Amino acid sequence: MTRLRADLLLLACAAVWGFAFLCQKRAMEHVGPFAFVSIRSVLACLALAPLAYRECRRVKVAKGFLPVNELLRVGGAAGVAFFAAAAKE
Repeated sequence: MTRLRADLLLLACAAVWGFAFLCQKRAMEHVGPFAFVSIRSVLACLALAPLAYRECRRVKVAKGFLPVNELLRVGGAAGVAFFAAAAKE
């Protein structure tokens, strides 16, 4: 990766982070914290589900099995930990 590309990716990441903060601040004016964290978690789940499915299919081809139960167990634990951390007052 070139230095310019790395710098542009870092700039893009900072822009997304900043815009997300503004959106979060505005959304919190209209809904409570639990509703906001819940909606954000569901949207994250929907956005990541296709990527997780694709990864499961790739692993299935490489190793001969589909680790759906393992994925659900680990993903569920991570989701609960995220919600607990984000919802803490």
